[in-house]
Amino acid sequence: MEIREPAKHTASIPTYKKDNIPGISITGMKLNATKQAEESERVAQLAEAETPFTADDLRAKWKVYTEKMSDKKILQVTMQSCLLTLDENYNLDVVVENEVQQQEMEAEKIDLLTFLSKSLNNGKIRINIRLSEKGENKFALTDKERFIEMLKRNPELEALTNKLGLEIE
Repeated sequence: MEIREPAKHTASIPTYKKDNIPGISITGMKLNATKQAEESERVAQLAEAETPFTADDLRAKWKVYTEKMSDKKILQVTMQSCLLTLDENYNLDVVVENEVQQQEMEAEKIDLLTFLSKSLNNGKIRINIRLSEKGENKFALTDKERFIEMLKRNPELEALTNKLGLEIE
């Protein structure tokens, strides 16, 4: 009978540098908690912010957001063509033509609201997306129809047209 020595294992034990140790560290947890607290405070401040803005300010920010949507062409066209109405309580009424556009806008609503709230520094903005009622979003097709729509919004335009001797064909 022969007695053998146990085989020596030459496997190495992995060593880690301090920065490469996998897992959770107390310091990392404290940093994450601090970051989360700062983010929560920023969100709370934004929600309380109520910097006044005009419909023109809103349209300018809307346009900026729309231009960044080059990867979502259908949504971009929808946002360019929809009817926007802003009331004194910062409620934004967005009128779209069909259910597909409404679904696309609803899917984008949170990101859009976040962008508008941050860029206009107003956390009181609310967005309501709805389908247009018959004829509400009618687009003028001819020059004469466009002119008639402009006259409805600005009656002084008729006096200017007469004064300059212009005729709409």
